[in-house]
Amino acid sequence: MASDEPSFKSEPFDAQTRMAAHRTFLAYIRTGLGTMSLGFVIARFNVFLWKTEHGKGLPPSSPWLPLWLGMALTVFGVAINIVATVHHFQLMRSANRGEPYQPSRWSPDLIVGAGMVFLGLAIVVDLLVAR
Repeated sequence: MASDEPSFKSEPFDAQTRMAAHRTFLAYIRTGLGTMSLGFVIARFNVFLWKTEHGKGLPPSSPWLPLWLGMALTVFGVAINIVATVHHFQLMRSANRGEPYQPSRWSPDLIVGAGMVFLGLAIVVDLLVAR
């Protein structure tokens, strides 16, 4: 009877596989840091624009949506780093025990991808509202 699950080799992790796992972990950390930085820039730049508009006597545009979007991106970046760290330590623990690789249903790839789609749509909505 054929299984719907993909088959993976049941050998213990070798050094090359461990190094690949470390590179993937570092890529997630870079993604999290970049997301946090983008969120910080969006939030702070919007506050700067709001204060300069207010200082010139112009009617201030609403600073709340970009501010919340910036904070959401920053929090999502932190969440990326937490999920990647937990996943990496679980992976290394199973590798040290000599267990075969078993992919989890909620991989960091899925979480980061879905979160980026959601936050990207929020940026598009913000840009449309700002017109």
